[in-house]
Amino acid sequence: MKKKLQLMQIIFACCIFTTVQAQDLYTGVWRSGTDGYALYGGLGWNDFNTKWQDLAGQNLRLVDISIYDKNGTRYYNGVWRAGTDGYALVNGVNWDDFVTQWKSLAKKNLRLVDIETYMKGSTRVYAGVWRAGTDGYALYGGLSWDNFVSKWESLAKQKLRLIDVASYMQNGTRLYTGVWRAGTDGYALLNGLD
Repeated sequence: MKKKLQLMQIIFACCIFTTVQAQDLYTGVWRSGTDGYALYGGLGWNDFNTKWQDLAGQNLRLVDISIYDKNGTRYYNGVWRAGTDGYALVNGVNWDDFVTQWKSLAKKNLRLVDIETYMKGSTRVYAGVWRAGTDGYALYGGLSWDNFVSKWESLAKQKLRLIDVASYMQNGTRLYTGVWRAGTDGYALLNGLD
């Protein structure tokens, strides 16, 4: 399913998938732009991966992915923006393998821009989207809120800005994983708002 928006282009979407009274709902953020774009949702992994490859050949780069389960089947949503830079996509690997990929791709001047996590059987796995970059970066996972805030404050002093966060429940505790990239702009972190 492809959605085109007139005069507005998607920069970030698919961040929240919710079912309310058996209806699927999405939340997205748009800003103006004139570059190419695409939005696909509700695809199985094989179809999503094929779409990712096809769109890359059209100079579109994945910038955001979301993953959800519905009736025991896993689905993927993605947002693409115009680009001719390097890119990578990793899905379904445990934390240690994800970090190994993150380090390897960083050596190839690719920077993580989006991270998701989900359960595959009894194993927590991760998916990530990379784009070209040579700037500073950091990745920390499995942190309690207090430890996450402490890391956020520490990295901000090093001119790194949080660009993506994923949270999940483990043994009754909410844990956080964050992606940072270089920045000197203003920043804020909020949690638990209604």
